[in-house]
Amino acid sequence: MKGLPRFSIVICNYNYEAFVGDAIESALGQQYADDRFEVIVVDDGSTDGSRSVIDSYLSDRRVRAVYQENRGQSAAFQAGVSVAEGDYICLLDSDDVYLPDKLARVASKIAELGVAPDKLFMCHDLFIEDSSAGTMIEQSWFDVAGVSQLPDRLGLAHPAQMFPYSVPCGLVFSRNVVAAILESLPTWAFARGADGVVCPAAFLMTGEVHYLRERLGAYRVHGGNEAAGLANGRYTWKIDWRTRTPKTLRFLYEWLDVLDLAAPERSVALDFLFRFEHLGRRLSAARGLHEPLVSIVEMGARQNAARASGLQSHPRVVWQHELGLQPTCGAPESSPKSDLLRLRQAYEGSGGDFIVFLRAGDQLDREFVERHLYWHQH
Repeated sequence: MKGLPRFSIVICNYNYEAFVGDAIESALGQQYADDRFEVIVVDDGSTDGSRSVIDSYLSDRRVRAVYQENRGQSAAFQAGVSVAEGDYICLLDSDDVYLPDKLARVASKIAELGVAPDKLFMCHDLFIEDSSAGTMIEQSWFDVAGVSQLPDRLGLAHPAQMFPYSVPCGLVFSRNVVAAILESLPTWAFARGADGVVCPAAFLMTGEVHYLRERLGAYRVHGGNEAAGLANGRYTWKIDWRTRTPKTLRFLYEWLDVLDLAAPERSVALDFLFRFEHLGRRLSAARGLHEPLVSIVEMGARQNAARASGLQSHPRVVWQHELGLQPTCGAPESSPKSDLLRLRQAYEGSGGDFIVFLRAGDQLDREFVERHLYWHQH
């Protein structure tokens, strides 16, 4: 590929009349050669005034529109990618925006990486905008997603992460990579949050994801987001990823079978999928895995004192009781050293993979163990 890479910016819109103009403006405002990028706006059956807004930009030769009946986000992105002509695809939700230097900085990073033009999967960082206040919060997207703690290149052999990627406005793919994935997706199953399955599928296909640690767009949190919220100036998740895991895993295992990988590469990819599965759903005995055993030790309680509140949704819990353990070395009963020794004795006498220390009189809600195991995995 000679000269500057050519980009196709694919914007997906559904009933975001108030935002889609900003998204298109940010795409057209790129400080990049006009003849090296195009903007494709897919309207997914909007019922508001979105199409009038989109039509107002069609006089610009760089803009094309695709209008379709409402079929969901993955179908909308697929419709746009299918007519794209660029070497690389940049996705953009219609309520988000690019910074003016996005394409120039991405092109520079591509040249630096030297990755084959048909094998690129890249994520760049993003500002997170509190649209109600018109300001950016302190956290970046890479902070929220945990990417700030990862190397610049993540491979399949690295420890599995739940979602170490950007949202659509921070994603860049070789056109053939994202086209193949979107053509294979059962669109009815991924009508929203398409990035949650497209990104791990691209990771499996390319074997790596590269990170550009520059904030080149803004993910706008405005109250209508399905996945995002803000609390006290910090990002909060509004969805439970576990609800999407079964259908995502089903597609990814089928996708791996479709990929033409050599035996060693397939083995690495399959191992990654097994580890990813551990993060996303309860361990299944049918897959030769087991739920962790959790010991709950009642400290200073009479036997069965807290059992009434101890019925847990997690299936493998054993209740134990710290009874009659005496301090050693002459430590007074109430001293911190005594408390530490009692905890140590209780720990050494427990048999679980995890342990919970429960004080006399305290109670656990029914999902305490299950919830903490889930967050421990993440």
